[in-house]
Amino acid sequence: VLIGEQQGFASTNNTDPAQLRAIAGAAIANAKLSPPNPNVAIPTSGTLPEDCPTNLVDPDLHNLSIATQKEWLHGMIVEATKDKRFRINEGTSEISGGLSIIANSTGVHRSSTETAATWSLMGMGVEGERITSFDYFSALSRKAHGTAQQIRSSTKEFCERVLKGLKGGPATSY
Repeated sequence: VLIGEQQGFASTNNTDPAQLRAIAGAAIANAKLSPPNPNVAIPTSGTLPEDCPTNLVDPDLHNLSIATQKEWLHGMIVEATKDKRFRINEGTSEISGGLSIIANSTGVHRSSTETAATWSLMGMGVEGERITSFDYFSALSRKAHGTAQQIRSSTKEFCERVLKGLKGGPATSY
């Protein structure tokens, strides 16, 4: 709870309405007893530099055909299945465009338009009785040119990392 620059805290694991009202009252009482805290607000940031890019649209990516997108996804599948020990759970490819607006408490500071190609893969390694846990990766490109190769190389790196898990030893934890 904030009362000016005074803040108070209280918590409960009870969801009874009467108990919630009581705990809110306790938070208010705590705030009234607390000294002012000038750092209680989120500070406003400065405006973004004028040379910040505002147009991240790649016309080739914006106009990409579904056939090309399918080719990219097919390339991912081909790369992921080169080693028969890798099993695909799910692979995706998405082409998107959008408008981003950056604002803070003093107003809008910048807007930009963008296109992006994103791809992701989820899978696991299997070798006889050994099985890795499922793992996942995703990546992004803002340009159509070179994306097919980026998809293949990032997929290859991901599959190699997953298959290393078949050897045992330390693993990444999330």
